[in-house]
Amino acid sequence: KKFRKQMIMLGLLTSIAATSWVSGLSLVGPSVLGFLVRFITVFTIIFAVVFLKEKFNKYEAFSIAIIVAGAFVISYTGGELAIGAIFALVSSLAFAYTQLKIKIYVKKIDPITLAALRMLFTVPFLFSYSAISGAIMPISLDNMLLIIAGALLISVVGFVLLFKAYETADLSKVAAIGAAEPLI
Repeated sequence: KKFRKQMIMLGLLTSIAATSWVSGLSLVGPSVLGFLVRFITVFTIIFAVVFLKEKFNKYEAFSIAIIVAGAFVISYTGGELAIGAIFALVSSLAFAYTQLKIKIYVKKIDPITLAALRMLFTVPFLFSYSAISGAIMPISLDNMLLIIAGALLISVVGFVLLFKAYETADLSKVAAIGAAEPLI
């Protein structure tokens, strides 16, 4: 009850990030979207410097400039920015802001509890969006068990490790290391 408003906000932010990511995926495809969501790193570093007063060096600034330039080169089509690129940027911004809030909350809330509550408060928003858009589809019991097992493994273990990193390191450093995800 103590952190209900914060968890509702995290659920809403995660839902915005997820739905805009899926919308961007359908418009620009996985390779372009994969590059454009690297803006999460750019936005996270900017948030860390502005809100958490973390240090920022010229090499990080140069890296951000390369990411920004590359994004515009990839998404510039016939004089207009592709709508899919906008969805990717909205997703990146929402996820980066979510990371900022998690970095702040993880000092007060146990990481496992934070990860679980974040997902719990995301479900109503995503379910509502799915119901409104007509995207709810029946799935078999076998597939449901696989989805649940995968979600638990990825969400819980992955987010717990990520939240532990937030707890012990600068947000900008965690974001920079996370940017290596496509390479790995």
